[in-house]
Amino acid sequence: MRLAYKALQMSLSAAATASDHSMPHIFCDTTGCAFTYVVANVLFGCKVLAYVHYPTISTDMLNLVWERRRSAYNHQEYISKSRLTTSIKLLYYTAFAALYGMVGSLSSLALVNSTWTYNHICSLWKGAAWLKRIHIVFPPCAVTDFQQNDVIKERQSVVLSIGQFRPEKDHVLQIEALARLFDSHPSLQETVKLVLIGSCRGASDEARLEQLRVLTKTLDLVDSVSFVVNQPYSVIQEWLSKASVGIHTVRAPLGMD
Repeated sequence: MRLAYKALQMSLSAAATASDHSMPHIFCDTTGCAFTYVVANVLFGCKVLAYVHYPTISTDMLNLVWERRRSAYNHQEYISKSRLTTSIKLLYYTAFAALYGMVGSLSSLALVNSTWTYNHICSLWKGAAWLKRIHIVFPPCAVTDFQQNDVIKERQSVVLSIGQFRPEKDHVLQIEALARLFDSHPSLQETVKLVLIGSCRGASDEARLEQLRVLTKTLDLVDSVSFVVNQPYSVIQEWLSKASVGIHTVRAPLGMD
């Protein structure tokens, strides 16, 4: 919120320097920081345009905290094992969701990138939903690239996973699942390969990637698991053209980073 206040202050200073004393008209948010709308709309009177990739909190998070009460990468075990701490966290999430819905409803127009996000944002930003201010704009996808005849190749025994090396993607589960597959069907180890394609955002992701490499050594899967890191779209397209299986193990979020 301080950053939004500073940005709008600077735009006012720039307008004053240019002998234009009008207030900023539109505040555009693509970061998902809905609480900045209070600064933009209430304090500065701007219309808010939001593009939401993923809700800060979702009804799924509320349900999973209470129903499963299991630990996860952002839901510590000491919380998940205690009914008291789970209840406290649930109360906090409920209050946060209510506030998130109030500030989100300050938006004049909210665009979302999927039907999943649309349903959750509509359930939370009830004011904006009631005024029909929420709309879906799907991200562009070059599907024609995969319809070219020269892209289609003979499929191989490759299990393909595409996703950043982030904790919620649960690459550990994918590698452990491969190990269990080979335990049950040893003959497959000669032909089946797991290929993990993704990017690293920084040092923490690189450290996580190194832990995955260590895990493959521990499970004796070095020859069966390949890591394709920070590669261009053409490389991803090549792997997509020859893989036989796609795998996705992202965990439903139980908390906020």
